[in-house]
Amino acid sequence: MAADVTGDGAVNAIDVIGIQRFFLGRATGIANVGKYLFTPESRSYPGVVSDQPGQNYDALVYGDVVSPFADFLDDPVSSATGGDLSVPPPTVGVTLSLPGITADLSVTHFTTQVTTTAINSADNLIGFQGDLTFDETVVTFQSTPVQPAGLTSGNWNVSANVLPGAGKIRTLRISVFSNDSKPLSGAGTLFELRMTRVSSTPGARTQLLWAASPNDFVFIDSNLQTRAPLRTPPGDIPIGGAQTTLPKPKATQTSRH
Repeated sequence: MAADVTGDGAVNAIDVIGIQRFFLGRATGIANVGKYLFTPESRSYPGVVSDQPGQNYDALVYGDVVSPFADFLDDPVSSATGGDLSVPPPTVGVTLSLPGITADLSVTHFTTQVTTTAINSADNLIGFQGDLTFDETVVTFQSTPVQPAGLTSGNWNVSANVLPGAGKIRTLRISVFSNDSKPLSGAGTLFELRMTRVSSTPGARTQLLWAASPNDFVFIDSNLQTRAPLRTPPGDIPIGGAQTTLPKPKATQTSRH
């Protein structure tokens, strides 16, 4: 019931997309995700003169299919996935590297790669997510901020959205999953960032940093268990190239007689 966010009696890719869009902070195309459903919707108590036993409500949150709201009591694996956020997730032995490239003044839009060391297919990593922070006065992201490439170039949904907020440090929220549950395997490009240079000041720069837990980068395995990379070094994007300036006009002097 919680997974059927469109209320059409079936759980399918439409529901998955609605949940993903809600996670990415979008306001449309989210169906009922985030809303509560109570069963029954309400109760009436005319002229109550005694205790009323058996008046509990069943409740769920649309789109929340792991604990604590949907707690599969007879499934210890599923019950653990919602888990205690104070307990760090187990790690997977890879290093995830954000790009370190120069954004030249001759270029406005550019694409760069997020790379990984070798991923073992036996780890069954079928998705990943994370919040990436950046300085929007230096660079920002195109309307399609990310795209599949390398290890996700097959049947993968690769999506992201810049979250609304104040200040120059902004957050790109990334959500990626395998459409056919085929796990990641190998090393190289994990996916690509589609960026736009904002600053025209040579030497201006921004770091690319994964947010702190619980919004840091994590892989997701086929049991919906999160797995953290061993290392996630930051990225760095400086603005390079010479800034073109027009020569100042020469001053003219007028003499009077």
